[in-house]
Amino acid sequence: MIIETLSTLSFTVRSRVGIDIKLPRYSIVMPAFGFSLFLSLLFLFPVNSRAELPKLLSDWEYEVKKGDTLWLLTERFLNDEYLAETLRTYNRVENPRQLPVGKILKIPLSWMRKKESYAVVVEVRGAPEHIVNRASRAVKVGDRLQTGEVVTTDDESAVSIRLKDGSLIYLQSNGKLILQAMQHYENTEMNRSELKLPYGKTDVEVAPQKEAGSGFDIKTPSLVTSVRGTRYWLEF
Repeated sequence: MIIETLSTLSFTVRSRVGIDIKLPRYSIVMPAFGFSLFLSLLFLFPVNSRAELPKLLSDWEYEVKKGDTLWLLTERFLNDEYLAETLRTYNRVENPRQLPVGKILKIPLSWMRKKESYAVVVEVRGAPEHIVNRASRAVKVGDRLQTGEVVTTDDESAVSIRLKDGSLIYLQSNGKLILQAMQHYENTEMNRSELKLPYGKTDVEVAPQKEAGSGFDIKTPSLVTSVRGTRYWLEF
């Protein structure tokens, strides 16, 4: 059971809540300082798949401002105008035309408008490669990397990539990083990215997040990490 769990282990870096540990059937949210302890305990005790654990963040919270109505918020944030009534029911709103200032509305992320984002290459050492549609080319400072693209480094190369939220990922030599998904939620400062590190070493510097719900996932086949503040060293 432990071996099976480790083979599917991944984690989510979030500067506000720490790290989300994702296991095959559930997730655990913990502060960064508890991460190393969790890994140690994982080797000592099998995981009970029936345990009820906290779910990952699935709602975005919006604080109502003067002049807001449910229809205006639907038009601004949601991907379907017909969700206005559903949003009203979801938040138990009595009068959609007179929302109390300061009221917190919960909006499911799956209802929100989003668009594809990108990452930018900010530093290059040696000759890392950038793979798009199976064709490779040299990586240059200033390159915009899109969803689905791959960056690889050899013995003498490395590359630093900045995500839309400001977080910095340094891919060291002999590494491979896949940008599986990068999205920006429209009319917010929320960005979410999903990365995959099949092999190699990275140094991740997490930027302070302006919106709860922002963050990125790094998926790996196995995990050895040390944590210091908002910087994370990963080796696979």
